[in-house]
Amino acid sequence: MAKNHKKPHPAQNEKLLTAHNRNEFFQNLKRVLTLMSGYEDTIKLLPKNELEVFYHFRFRAIRAEPADGHTIDPQILKEIKTVSLALMKNELIPVNDFGGYITLDDHLTTGFTILTQVLIRKDSSITRDRALFIIAIEPYLAGKTTQESSWQNTKHVMEVSAIGHCDLSSALYWTQIKAEMQLREPVDCHMAVKVYMHEQQKIQAKIEGSNRPVVRVGWGNYPDGVVWCSRPPASFGLPQKDIIHTLPVYIQMHALQRISERLDSIKTGMAHYFVYLSLKSGRIHKIQNDQYLIEMHIMDMKAGYLLAVVQDEMVIVRTFLLLTNNGTPEGAKLANYTGLQKEDKKYLALDKLSTFMDPALRDDETIQRIFFDAGCSDLFEITHDLVADPDKIRSHVSTKVLLDYLMLQPSDATQTANKAPF
Repeated sequence: MAKNHKKPHPAQNEKLLTAHNRNEFFQNLKRVLTLMSGYEDTIKLLPKNELEVFYHFRFRAIRAEPADGHTIDPQILKEIKTVSLALMKNELIPVNDFGGYITLDDHLTTGFTILTQVLIRKDSSITRDRALFIIAIEPYLAGKTTQESSWQNTKHVMEVSAIGHCDLSSALYWTQIKAEMQLREPVDCHMAVKVYMHEQQKIQAKIEGSNRPVVRVGWGNYPDGVVWCSRPPASFGLPQKDIIHTLPVYIQMHALQRISERLDSIKTGMAHYFVYLSLKSGRIHKIQNDQYLIEMHIMDMKAGYLLAVVQDEMVIVRTFLLLTNNGTPEGAKLANYTGLQKEDKKYLALDKLSTFMDPALRDDETIQRIFFDAGCSDLFEITHDLVADPDKIRSHVSTKVLLDYLMLQPSDATQTANKAPF
């Protein structure tokens, strides 16, 4: 006969959970104190009653919360918390002068517990053990390197944590971190990742006689909020009224669609972040018909150009061109070198970044030589870390088909390169 198993009483479950949390906290406290001081027994310098205070007023795991006045989708909050925590577990903070490190997550939970309790109890009577404890962790308490590193690492996490949800066509998100401390019962101390949102507003701009929807280009930055992109007229070779005269930058919805199609393997938020950076400071080339090509870089790799015009005291980005597209210097070189025209590039998917992130093409020296000599080498260097969907990194066309289409054999590559007209 099967034995009857009683379900644990809720109160019993609560006790078990509390016991588990206590054990986990004290294990982490011992580990972090050992890393700070270099001595495994540092925790033993604290009397039992003080350890209980540490536990009672401990900083719990980070939370993602809407900033005051902002309504944020709970799923977005959940994902931002997940990303923030993963990043914090990888960022290292120096805590002494002999190579000791803790993670940023440890710093913002266990570390802040130690810091606040030491500061709150600084006027308490100093026993020998307490004095030794303070001396042991002094490099952490007063270390300039620790403070600067924790600030820089936190800033990095805040800059990155919300990028995946940003979209210039709809909304921009950014975060700030804040210590939340409720010392009255029920005690609640934690680091809150405050999430902000700016909803993008579309306006109509008359371009070539037709109204086109455009949005202003900006980005949510920690700790400043939305920073709008603008460029001085002089950067376009236009008259500058005074030193503070700038032109706000807008982008057509059409251009954002082209970015999505042509940077097809890059996460939307990450792609738009590099659009913002490129429009903010990218090199500008004037071309025919009062149009401008603004170089777009992903990390340090040139991915293409943002085609823009200047009218009505604003810069308007009309489209995005991958390096290989017609209308770019590199695209013209590629056409001159290989004979490929617009329809050929489209058929071979040479107008999509995912083609150049395909390992099969990246490993083929003949293919590389063709595109390297045309000035498109950076497309092969863009890191896979930015890929939104690994399944998109696939062969749109095989290397054999591409080489056959170009009527080249691997042995012909060097000879053809030597005949190239540039």
